Formats: sequence, C-alpha cells, structure tokens
Amino acid sequence: MSNYDKRMFNIDYGVRITDLGDGKFKDMGLKKGTILLSINGKKIKSPDDVRQATNNENNLKTIEGYQPDGTHFNFKWGD
Repeated sequence: MSNYDKRMFNIDYGVRITDLGDGKFKDMGLKKGTILLSINGKKIKSPDDVRQATNNENNLKTIEGYQPDGTHFNFKWGD
C-alpha cells in the first residue's frame, strides 16, 4: 500500500490486493486494488497477516477495508 493510499484514506495500516485467485475473496466480489484493513477484528499490516487470517476460510467472521473506488466496506458473517 502506498503513502498516497494512507493519506487518502487516513489510515496507517492495510494491505492492497494485487493478485486474486479463486476463493472466498473472489466469491465475495473483492477485486484487485481492494485495501484490506482487518480480518476477524485483527489489523492487517502485511501479506502474512492476510495468509494467517485466511488460513481456514471457514473461520472468516469479518472483513473490513476499502474497495478500489474508495468505498468503505465491512462484511460480517454469523453472530
């Protein structure tokens, strides 16, 4: 994620999706350029954070971030 993104969205953490394979993110409609801020309430600061948080897609409870057009989103499943 660039310094421009950080200033534009007034954030100091997050990871931009640069490659998207088949899986839950693609099924949810997330696209390249999406910025992930948190997964299951944990701040995302590196690609490793994304991999750890999504190791078992069945445990996804929440995902927060910004779509490529700048729209904020917060997906929540279950209780």
